[in-house]
Amino acid sequence: MNRILQNVGGLSIDYDGFKKAYDSNPTIKKMIKNFDQQGIRLDTNAEGPDMPTTKGKRTKGIDAMAKRATKKRS
Repeated sequence: MNRILQNVGGLSIDYDGFKKAYDSNPTIKKMIKNFDQQGIRLDTNAEGPDMPTTKGKRTKGIDAMAKRATKKRS
C-alpha cells in the first residue's frame, strides 16, 4: 500500500494508519470497496482490467484539443 501512495505524491501511510482514517471518515468509506495489507480497491462503476475501451470513438473536439496541446509543447 505504501508504494502506491508514494507514487501519487509521496504520502506514506501504513495499514493501521489507513484503517484509522477509514474507520473515522465516512467520505473515505464511500470511496473504498475493500482493503487489506496488500492494497486498496476503490468502489467504482468500472469493471476489471479486461473492460472494453472506447478507443477510436473520439470526437472531433478531443482531437482538435490534442493537436493544439501538441503544438504548444513543440
